[in-house]
Amino acid sequence: LRREQVLPSKGLLETLRRRECSSRQLAEEVLQAEHAGVAFARDCLEQEKRLHAHREQLLLETQASLIKERQLRLDAEAELATERKARHEAEEAFRAEASKSE
Repeated sequence: LRREQVLPSKGLLETLRRRECSSRQLAEEVLQAEHAGVAFARDCLEQEKRLHAHREQLLLETQASLIKERQLRLDAEAELATERKARHEAEEAFRAEASKSE
């Protein structure tokens, strides 16, 4: 090892050290970027979960509203049918009364 041919030159060692530092720095930057990507993905997922929950709540409210509206319509139709029947009976009674008067 005392011969100069076996030992790398000072310039080569310096170049290798710089490359190692550069590679280490690049690896750290890649790691930071990956962490940022993971954090962004988590934020997006949480936002999607909140949006899904909100949409689900809106769906449930809309379904409840539709059920109420359907019941109101059925009640109105039943009341209308009752009113028509009462009107028809009243008209029949009026005709019968008018026939007796003649």
